[in-house]
Amino acid sequence: MITAVVPVRIAPDTETNKALEQAVQSALNQTGHPIDVIVIDDGGADSVIGGLDVERVHVLPGPRRGAGAARNVGLQQARTDWVAFLDADDTWLDGYVDRLHQAIEEDPDAGACFGAATHVSDGGQILNRATVRPADATLHGLLTRRLQPTTSATAVNRHVALEVGGFDENFRRPAGVEDIDLWWRIAAARTCIVQPLPLVRYVVHERRDRQRTYEELRQLGADRRRCIARLRGEVPATLFRRAAAQHLAIMARYWLVAGYAIEARNEALASFRYAPTLNGLAALSMALVPTGARDPLRSLRRASIRAIRRP
Repeated sequence: MITAVVPVRIAPDTETNKALEQAVQSALNQTGHPIDVIVIDDGGADSVIGGLDVERVHVLPGPRRGAGAARNVGLQQARTDWVAFLDADDTWLDGYVDRLHQAIEEDPDAGACFGAATHVSDGGQILNRATVRPADATLHGLLTRRLQPTTSATAVNRHVALEVGGFDENFRRPAGVEDIDLWWRIAAARTCIVQPLPLVRYVVHERRDRQRTYEELRQLGADRRRCIARLRGEVPATLFRRAAAQHLAIMARYWLVAGYAIEARNEALASFRYAPTLNGLAALSMALVPTGARDPLRSLRRASIRAIRRP
């Protein structure tokens, strides 16, 4: 049996409430294996899910210290060996839990199971299908971003997650890098497995990313550097440089989406000082083009990725 953990902080709008209902219902609709749902209420969730199957939905008060702290409550309170995470704006498609069980049964002592996911925009347009390969479900694959887990498509061995300390609650941003930090620590401690079918719908919040403030991004960058710094001396120097380069390149893209071209350029250059990567080159190139040309280039890049990955 698997427990679904859904951390929630409800905003006072109908769209957010509807998304939460859909997320929880998508977990309740899973067939083939029983599943409990723990909703960690960081504000307002109880009133929204009151009309659902309350016998299978357990609402627990949240610590109101961000997604990592909320998920830790779920890890501690779950009574199953495995916990699957589901963010309040994502959904599980039919068969997800069944396929998750199949993967776990092949290696029940694994530390985590990373699944494929379909990434969609705020408006529902398919942006990308994030694939996963067994060969990449390693610390090396995670650090080099050959595997980029989606939290709502990830399940963890609860005992292993707690043994390595759970989600770090001391990052500056309440949600940002707390998930990848835990995946790294789990992969360093245990083998990991994959569920290769894209049975999770993950919403990419482009509007939110465009509206990030300078201070939010500065804190997120500090958190990402803290993750990277933990690797120094723990992994080979070449791998450390590649990991730092890849994750600073991602930070450059966050700056760019929010409209901070100078900061994006500086972050991309910092990435290159560790190691040259295609992600770093792409971020640097985008930072140097006029603002009006960035969205068409970004759309072209996504279309190219979809064409390459189309069966």
